[in-house]
Amino acid sequence: KASHNSCMTDTNARMPSLVEQLEAGYCFLEFDVHFCLGPEGEVRAVMGHNYAGDDVNWRAGTNPESLLLDSWLDVVVQWRERQRERTGGEGAVHAHSPLVLCIDWKNDLGLRETQQSLQHLQAMMKARFGDALITPAMVAAEG
Repeated sequence: KASHNSCMTDTNARMPSLVEQLEAGYCFLEFDVHFCLGPEGEVRAVMGHNYAGDDVNWRAGTNPESLLLDSWLDVVVQWRERQRERTGGEGAVHAHSPLVLCIDWKNDLGLRETQQSLQHLQAMMKARFGDALITPAMVAAEG
């Protein structure tokens, strides 16, 4: 199962919270993210569809009340930790399929800001998922 715009509101039906999606067996989540520079020049990754804050569903169940991508990733990490506890710890086989997080990069930045944003995103993912993170470099290309 997969969801598109996994953190957005849905005008036709209630979009389940992230935890509800994960509990239902979704293994592909897409986050719409805008990267911007904060007041101190730091990179911020902010949720939103057409613009930062647009259609973010922070009212659904366990979804964070923040627009920052960090908070939404933390929900996934906390869910993953609970799964580990349920299935017997670090070495146990997990009941959930591998999880794919798609970051839909929504805005255009200058080259410097794009490089900073990419480094920020990579550091954020590594800090949260550590060795469980599979990067493109780890997947052998077959030709």
